[in-house]
Amino acid sequence: MAWTKKLNHSDPVWYEYRSALEYADDPTETPEGLMVVCQWKRKEGLKPETWNFGLIFSGGRIYGIDSNELQKHTNNVGVGRPYFRRTIDGIHEHTWSEEGYGYVEPLALVPIDGPSVWKAFAAGGGIADPGFVHPDKAINDGQQELGL
Repeated sequence: MAWTKKLNHSDPVWYEYRSALEYADDPTETPEGLMVVCQWKRKEGLKPETWNFGLIFSGGRIYGIDSNELQKHTNNVGVGRPYFRRTIDGIHEHTWSEEGYGYVEPLALVPIDGPSVWKAFAAGGGIADPGFVHPDKAINDGQQELGL
């Protein structure tokens, strides 16, 4: 996982990892338009660190987990689902609904750290054998910056 600084974000910096996926039973084949986007922001003062993991298909997020414990999300899609028109606080799981993207349900996950959220995301998104490299390790190993 090679994390890079996310463009157009100020301090504290967001880091991002993007990757296409391949089929576990045929690693030579890549599903067209399917990718993973992961984002991380360090803890800042009283604000906890934030993890966002998303499964993207043809440019739209079809599944994801967001771990910002201070975030609120109101469901304006998902008619007939248990949390329709309700506001969810904290860590939540995004799933597709008939109206499209934007429906979330609360997610009980302990601890709320990168490896745990990644593992839950991979399981929910059907991603096999997910290795995880923390952005701090990637940064310390020199993956982030190119010198001039």
